[in-house]
Amino acid sequence: SRAIQHLVNGITTGTTLQAQCQIQAPPCPLPCDIETNLLRIVQEAMVNAIKHSNASKIFVELTFDSQVMRLRVQDNGDGFNLDRHHGLGFGLLGMRERVQNLGGELMIDSQVGKGTEVVAIVPLGNCG
Repeated sequence: SRAIQHLVNGITTGTTLQAQCQIQAPPCPLPCDIETNLLRIVQEAMVNAIKHSNASKIFVELTFDSQVMRLRVQDNGDGFNLDRHHGLGFGLLGMRERVQNLGGELMIDSQVGKGTEVVAIVPLGNCG
């Protein structure tokens, strides 16, 4: 989780993007594959926001309950029409595949002019 903060700071350095992170400590050490994919998903969502959306603010939130991990990346950028992209443009397919490989699901909510929110929900199995 410190890695996420570090990543977010690294990506926003030298950009005008203001990032805010709210990261809950995991209830147990995360499996390596989950942690790696988590970082990639955050990275892809943020790079999309910087490259495509003209966002000025991005919010990264990671929360846990006993069964699942929930990652939310929200920007205040241009947004896009989900129907037109079928949720597959902007590297979203890669993110979706990552999440599905972890047995989770990826939800994308975006509206033109309203920004984009990417939520990944990944089961943690028997955590603790």
